[in-house]
Amino acid sequence: MSPRIRVEVEGRNHRLGDTVTGRVVVEEGGDSRGLGVTLAFCERSPDYTNALAGATQRLAEGDLTTGASFPFTLATHAEGRPSFRSAHGELFWQVDAKSDELGRDTHARLELPMAPRA
Repeated sequence: MSPRIRVEVEGRNHRLGDTVTGRVVVEEGGDSRGLGVTLAFCERSPDYTNALAGATQRLAEGDLTTGASFPFTLATHAEGRPSFRSAHGELFWQVDAKSDELGRDTHARLELPMAPRA
């Protein structure tokens, strides 16, 4: 059985160059080879979504247990691009927690508005 996971991030106002901290919570345990989290800069248009770059942290190995919580800390680049939305597409930052499984992996994603460095 696949696990069910959730991403929680501390704070609301993130700026380029900041460190993003949070945790991945296992809402329902299940079979997994491991759990990781990525903070990625992404682009989306009506035709596709693509993650362009990211910092990754490995959080756990093996099956996931209901109620487990895994803290993470990921840094953004001060020279990165801020979030931006237009009529034709958008640029955004996203935390993507992934349970590596046989077959289709389980993901929990959370978009983070990212402002330019002050």
